[in-house]
Amino acid sequence: MKRKDAIAHITVAGYHDDSRTAMRIYTENRISYQVYTEAYAKGAQLKSEGMACTCFQCKQRPASA
Repeated sequence: MKRKDAIAHITVAGYHDDSRTAMRIYTENRISYQVYTEAYAKGAQLKSEGMACTCFQCKQRPASA
């Protein structure tokens, strides 16, 4: 996985509060811990600001009425 893709996946994991997946991507791709924590925090911040998630799984869910 390219570095840019790994960081994007960590950000999405941060959005979903999925530390297990984020840590797996971090260790498999040997990204610095600082970049990992910044990407994870950015995902959590996006969720707290009310931004919609753009991951494949969230796009497939039907909008709740």
